[in-house]
Amino acid sequence: MNFSTALIIFSAILLPLCFILLELARRRKSDNLSGREFKPRIFLVIALSAFSLMGILVILQFLAISSSLFFFILYPAVTALLLLAVLFSNKSQKTLIVFAVIIFHLVLLSLLLPPASGITVDERSSAIVRLAAEGHWDTSWTYIDPYYNPFPLDLGMFYSASVVTTLNSLSTSLGWIVYFFFIVAYDSTLYAITRRLGGSWRVGALSILIFAFTPPAFINPQPQCIASLFLLLFVLAFFEAFIHKPTFSLIVLSNLCFAIAILVHGTAAIGVVLLLILLVASYILPKIRRAQSFGSYKKALLLPSAITLTIITLSRWIYFGGLNRIQGPLDAFIIRLLGGAQTGIGGSTYVPLYDQAVSPLGAYAWSLPLSLAAALVLYYFIHKNSLKDTKTLAIIAMCLTAILLQLVGFLGSVFSSNVGLQRYLGQASFVLLIPAAAIAGIKILNGSSRIIAGFLVLIVLFSGIGLADPVFSPSLYSNVNTVNSAKGPDFVEVQNLYNILASPTTIVSTYEILTAFSYVNIALNYYGKQINAYAGSSKTNRLMAENLTSGYGVSGLVYLWTPDLSVAASNVSVNLVYNSGRHVAVIER
Repeated sequence: MNFSTALIIFSAILLPLCFILLELARRRKSDNLSGREFKPRIFLVIALSAFSLMGILVILQFLAISSSLFFFILYPAVTALLLLAVLFSNKSQKTLIVFAVIIFHLVLLSLLLPPASGITVDERSSAIVRLAAEGHWDTSWTYIDPYYNPFPLDLGMFYSASVVTTLNSLSTSLGWIVYFFFIVAYDSTLYAITRRLGGSWRVGALSILIFAFTPPAFINPQPQCIASLFLLLFVLAFFEAFIHKPTFSLIVLSNLCFAIAILVHGTAAIGVVLLLILLVASYILPKIRRAQSFGSYKKALLLPSAITLTIITLSRWIYFGGLNRIQGPLDAFIIRLLGGAQTGIGGSTYVPLYDQAVSPLGAYAWSLPLSLAAALVLYYFIHKNSLKDTKTLAIIAMCLTAILLQLVGFLGSVFSSNVGLQRYLGQASFVLLIPAAAIAGIKILNGSSRIIAGFLVLIVLFSGIGLADPVFSPSLYSNVNTVNSAKGPDFVEVQNLYNILASPTTIVSTYEILTAFSYVNIALNYYGKQINAYAGSSKTNRLMAENLTSGYGVSGLVYLWTPDLSVAASNVSVNLVYNSGRHVAVIER
């Protein structure tokens, strides 16, 4: 069984299970959980235990012990404690609970960050170095894809933070600062949307907890996620205008947020799909429930907004580029679906990334939020009285948008070797399912003690399995065919480099050398020194060469590349050049 098959099976099992739990919980007349509050002493013990375990996790991650069995036990334990706190705490404690789940999300995502000292280099580093040197962005520069013009907002965030903090723009300490504020902003926006739709702070807190361990919804301060943040801000402002009476300021704010989102990354076009589905649903749902139609002003808001967003999206794609990123994968998908020539790599049929090496068990962490959201939609349609609420219409539209794009993205990953459909349609839309999943979760938690216990088990398993996903554990990608594995000569190379490189040292290299470094560091540790190996992508070598030839070399960094780029290194003042005929290492002091 592969990952894709397991995803279908898990969804087929969990969807009816979640719906049954919703039906059982419906027997309770009230959605109010305030009658089951913890006594202050018990709440204090749970809160202290949760923060203590999070502190232990931070220490373990700092000591690089994150792959231990003990580590995989602690995260589900904290998840269970926070779930209990969300369920049984009173309203006066909500600020502490929301703060705790956001901190927990930060602790989890810190797994992917390099140590807080030194320099981080990835495929966009040459661009940020040039931006820092010039103090402005020039659209004629070729450091990054012109698709991100007129201004790459992610680079602007790091540059602005660098100016404010006086830290190097490539400093990992600066990266941690930007990361912190971005995650807090994203979680806070998600919390605000879910709380308004779900009517409770508990729903908002649960949404962050579910979101934290959902692999397809993984976020960091890169263009697609920044666009996702502004898309959520658009949703928040637009739903405020749609659910309540629209105001001029809300309409302007929602359009402005969408315009920023689509300029940052084309995946924000999800907002257009959301409005179109919301428009269709506003006509169909009243007929299903046989009641009065939604207010005319709501429909008067929907249609012009959908047209405006469509114009903004097409203008961005046509003027700044990006239409080909959608057209290419769609063409390949349609050709393959109609029985045309096979699309493959090296003449072989394309195998989706997760089907190559990821455990099928990991599909559980993808399918649970999806199943909870789908079960809630099914619940609303069966109990038609629920369709009277405008909030319900918004929730259904979000879920249908995400599920439709998930389906297209999933099929696209199966029928096309271009992963654009999966990444830009499927994974980018997954966050729209989180509010509905949290609302369904709170409804289930309002059931009997047995229902609560069963759902707690589902969520605790969800956090443990989600943590083992390659998105949180990149080392699991070592066996994926799209990444070259280390071979004998690479290990010889690493042993030679161990003899001459200082510790700690940041390595920027090809994936083969990085894999060898990781193996020697973790498994063999021949020389007793730890070298931090890092590369954002396979493009790093070319970009580092551009850095050096442009005179923007970074102090204290080790550059590794293939011999044909060694000429670029000769123009840099260094005290060490290592050339084995296969790779070149340059240390600039």
